[in-house]
Amino acid sequence: MVAKKKFLILAMAVGFVGLALGSYTMFLSINNIIKP
Repeated sequence: MVAKKKFLILAMAVGFVGLALGSYTMFLSINNIIKP
């Protein structure tokens, strides 16, 4: 149970970091398209 909870927290953290990186990359590419 404890290991499952830790894994869930880890998975959430990894997902959040991935989401942040993805949105940041999208933001950068949109900026590059708008301002060549």
